[in-house]
Amino acid sequence: MTVISTNDTGNFVSIGVWLVCEIVSSVLFGVLTVQCSFYFSRFPNDKWGYKALVSLSWLLEFFNEIFTLWWTYELQIHDFGLVALKPKFEWMPGLLCAITSVNAVLAQLFFARRGYLLSHSVWPLSLFSVALAVLGFVAGIMVSVELITGSVSGDLPEDKWIKSLWTLSEAIADILVASIVVYSLSARRKAAYTSIRKGVGRLMVYTISNGLLTSILALVEFGLFPFLPQSGAHPGFGLVLGRIYANSLLASLNLRGTWIQDKKPTSSAEEPISRAEPPHENPPIMKSINEVDDGLFNSPIEPQCG
Repeated sequence: MTVISTNDTGNFVSIGVWLVCEIVSSVLFGVLTVQCSFYFSRFPNDKWGYKALVSLSWLLEFFNEIFTLWWTYELQIHDFGLVALKPKFEWMPGLLCAITSVNAVLAQLFFARRGYLLSHSVWPLSLFSVALAVLGFVAGIMVSVELITGSVSGDLPEDKWIKSLWTLSEAIADILVASIVVYSLSARRKAAYTSIRKGVGRLMVYTISNGLLTSILALVEFGLFPFLPQSGAHPGFGLVLGRIYANSLLASLNLRGTWIQDKKPTSSAEEPISRAEPPHENPPIMKSINEVDDGLFNSPIEPQCG
């Protein structure tokens, strides 16, 4: 076997960058597993749509974790520095791109639907964000196919515009979806009670931070690819990005009903006496949040949690 020289490292991923990203992504997979366990224990009565979405996200990342750990061990420990090893693992970056693309489109479509349910008036922006999410998914699958069936050297595809289209459309979709949700919540927040506003404010901060985090990582990956096409930076960021998408989706599902804990919805047989008794009312803003949180896939009423 031919051993690589110190000047031939362009044929390999950057060991240090990839290893750091793998460690971070492994931690995120642990967080994702905890969130999945929490979801199934707290919402056992959710319909199959929720459960299928959660199960798919976890299974994708489970197999991704197994393959990336195996790839990392073989590349960095067992056969470190061997050029002949490259064709053996040329399918791994393609698998990574495919899983990241699926997790990204699932999360983006979920939040785009949530923004639309909060405010139907923003449907053009919601539709545009869905189009961007689908475009990013298609571009990501194209990159994945080229990596798996492309040159035996294992390098990234020469069609750099496809990779750029993938990451850029994902970043724009993240920003747009976060903006739609925040705009819809801010419009409804003005008519809410003071205690309700605090919960809505927390939800807005979460949405903004989540959208900024995913869009920044996508933009960083978009910027690294043209300048460092053969380094481990952009596949490493892609690995972390997929885990963040999955965790943000699970976090949003698990946070249902926890934004506002001092309000209890009234039963259908009870009617509030007057607006002078806000603790016994189910304010419009809270109804909106609960309806959106429980509206995906026509899920049933949220189970009571002790």
